[in-house]
Amino acid sequence: MVFALVVLATGGAFALNSAAQSSLTAAQDETLTLLTQQGQYADLKQVQERIALTEAAQAVGASPEVDWSSYLSTLRGTLPGGVTLTSVSVDSATATEGYEQPTVPLEGPRIATLNFTAMSPTLPDVPTWIDALATLPAFVDAVPNSVTLDESGAYVVDMTLHVGPDAYSGRFTPAEGGAK
Repeated sequence: MVFALVVLATGGAFALNSAAQSSLTAAQDETLTLLTQQGQYADLKQVQERIALTEAAQAVGASPEVDWSSYLSTLRGTLPGGVTLTSVSVDSATATEGYEQPTVPLEGPRIATLNFTAMSPTLPDVPTWIDALATLPAFVDAVPNSVTLDESGAYVVDMTLHVGPDAYSGRFTPAEGGAK
């Protein structure tokens, strides 16, 4: 009886060993098949990595982007009646350099400065005009540099407007959660 029990236990152990070896061989074959299939898509993986790198570069390169056309259009909407812009110059941050911040206390952080000249047939109410400019998106502050009467009888207003970081378009910034 003991001999029969030992033979049965040995046979059972041999059967379990054979089944485990078969299972191991099948898993190794499946791993080899998966690695072969993965190798077929190596080019796709490289393309995906290049796309991710391009998107990251695009986000960095466009990070200081402001839609100046839209901003200047909104600026024109704040002009008093009869006033027209005659010149505008923009000094702003770049992708590699931040914008120099003010050293004067009470001046807010900015990403750009607009210097503009406007013509008015009448003496403009500058404080009311500055209140209207304060409605611009990302408005930080505005300083009237000068108001002069030119030889044609029109008033020339030279003004400086500082723009804050909310003006960035964020066009290539990934949405929360990594999705676009």
